[in-house]
Amino acid sequence: METTASLTRVPSEDALRTGLVGELRTTLGTDYSPDELAQSVERAMLDLRGSVAQEALPEMAIRLARHRLAARQHF
Repeated sequence: METTASLTRVPSEDALRTGLVGELRTTLGTDYSPDELAQSVERAMLDLRGSVAQEALPEMAIRLARHRLAARQHF
């Protein structure tokens, strides 16, 4: 009997963006506009694409977006 490795399902790009923006909105509250959150997520995803495993993209993108948004508040 042959076994196959289970594959981690990666959400579509649109679903991923929507989910990440929602998560940032939940954790950061109303400190940022929906457009700011969406742009931050989009830039993070673009910067990380090809640099991290597809399965790690959601976690890494949200971390990078959160970091960049926090850094903007300090200036």
